[in-house]
Amino acid sequence: MASILENLDSLTPSEIKGKQEESLEWFRQNLRKTRLSPRQLAREGEPLKTPLPLIGSMIMFNYDAKWQDVLPYWDKFPVVIPFDFSKGGFIGLNLHYIAPRYRTMLLMGLLDYAYDVDGGEDDDTRLRLTYQLLQSTAELRWYKPCVKRYLTSHIKGTIRTIPYDNWDVIAMLPTQRFEGANANTVYADSRRKVI
Repeated sequence: MASILENLDSLTPSEIKGKQEESLEWFRQNLRKTRLSPRQLAREGEPLKTPLPLIGSMIMFNYDAKWQDVLPYWDKFPVVIPFDFSKGGFIGLNLHYIAPRYRTMLLMGLLDYAYDVDGGEDDDTRLRLTYQLLQSTAELRWYKPCVKRYLTSHIKGTIRTIPYDNWDVIAMLPTQRFEGANANTVYADSRRKVI
C-alpha cells in the first residue's frame, strides 16, 4: 500500500479528482456487501461487523453527533482510525477533515506504525498509535484537525471495519457528509489548524 500512497502524493489536483472518481466506483461496486446481514457476511468469509472498533483499525459508520446544535460542522459518515477508548466511546482520526492530498501524507506517515497482528495475511494489520506519538512526530502533523471523539450511543447502524488492503481506496473516497459546512470550508479550517 505504501507505493500506492507515494504515487498519490505526487498527483496534481485534477489527477487526485480522477483517483477519487475511481475510488467512488470501487465503493459502488463493493457497496452490496455493506447491505448484507452479519450472517450473510459470515457465509461469504467476511469478518462480522463489531459493536466496538479495534484500536488501530480503519472503520466507517453513520454518526449522529450529540452536540450537533453547537458544533460548527460535523461528519455524518466518518472514516476513522481509532487510537484510544474514552467514556462511552472512542477517540480516533477522522480522515475526512483534511483534503485528500493531506490524507495521503498522513497515511504515509502512519504506515510506519503498522503491524500485522498474526504475522500472516494483511487482513488484520493495525496501527500502533497513541496521542503522545501523534503529538511528537512532525511527519504526522496533519493529525491535528482529525482527532475526534465518538460516542457509541450515537453511531447509527453498525461499525464497518475496512480491510487493510483497501485503506488507500477508502481514504480517497469523497464520502464525507458534513453538516453545517461544505468540505472546502472544513479543509480550509483544518489547514489553518496545522500551518
